[in-house]
Amino acid sequence: MIKKKLFILITALIMVSEISSLEAFHFGMIGAFSMPFYTGSGFEEELQEIGLEASVDKVINNPIWGFSLGPTMEYRFHPAFSLESEFLLSAAGGGYVMVENGLREVHLFSEINLDLPVLIKYSLALKKNRSLYFMAGPQLSIFLLEAEFVQDDHVFNKENNGRDAYYPVGLGILTAFGWQAPLRKMDILMELRYAREFTNSIRDIGNNYQNVISIATGLKFRTGGEDK
Repeated sequence: MIKKKLFILITALIMVSEISSLEAFHFGMIGAFSMPFYTGSGFEEELQEIGLEASVDKVINNPIWGFSLGPTMEYRFHPAFSLESEFLLSAAGGGYVMVENGLREVHLFSEINLDLPVLIKYSLALKKNRSLYFMAGPQLSIFLLEAEFVQDDHVFNKENNGRDAYYPVGLGILTAFGWQAPLRKMDILMELRYAREFTNSIRDIGNNYQNVISIATGLKFRTGGEDK
């Protein structure tokens, strides 16, 4: 009988411990509208190598429109600090505009990537359970799909360069500044983000690094009966 009561007590303590640990976790979804672009001199250097430098007036790095969408998980290990990870499907890329004798030729590269950031988050508490926060950390980008769009005057064509034209994995950093507020049993958030890769994105085009500026919004769900 004593052993049975002891077993029940230990089981109850384990369940309470598990519930308490769940309260530190926040699961949710986040989506972002973004402006990705490449930086670096790779496109200009590539045109020089194929002998167009004499006729080209200038080469301009050009942004495109993109998005990110996926689940997020936050583990709060301190009232002000937490660890956040995300699993984002992202449309990124960029391109360049070549101006030759007053005519514009636009090359846009579209990438579909799987972005996996791991971020340290610092939160500053405000009134009415609201908070401002800053996040930063490394981001791993896994290349999935690609397409190139070329606009020469009024002609617009889509081309496929193949997976071998891109590096399969990119490593960079993601930073974000945001605002979070309660909404019933959830938290709603708004963020301004900037991500930058330190590894080249496209093979054989020299220095070309992916950059992404984005505005994100999302929801986080509280677990374990948490009441902020």
